[in-house]
Amino acid sequence: MKPLLIETQQGLGDNIYHRAFVKSMTLLYDVYLRTPFMQVYEDLPVKFVKPISQLRTQQKNIVKSEGKYKYHDLPPHTPAIQPRYTGTQLQTMSMIDGLSAAYHCAPTKFDLQKFKSTNTNSFAPCN
Repeated sequence: MKPLLIETQQGLGDNIYHRAFVKSMTLLYDVYLRTPFMQVYEDLPVKFVKPISQLRTQQKNIVKSEGKYKYHDLPPHTPAIQPRYTGTQLQTMSMIDGLSAAYHCAPTKFDLQKFKSTNTNSFAPCN
């Protein structure tokens, strides 16, 4: 398969929506992915590229994730896409339709992998 670099949007919520499209793209391409939220995609057959962000929360997640993911160099001449939906699109279509137009494909099933459960017994009850 041909390589393709996908540079996702920076928000966690956006990345949850991007996941279904990235999964579709893995059926067509050898996907290299630049995202500040690698956790969202860790069960997909993608190769992570070192993320870059100027946003505080995203930078904190990138630092917290160091050493957990292997970063790959891009093959020479790898095409790149930065799929986005726009405010103008959202006036006439859904976010999913906007991303479908940006990716030029339909999403797969919207899902998330199962994360390790946390021990909620250590939290104080809400009052």
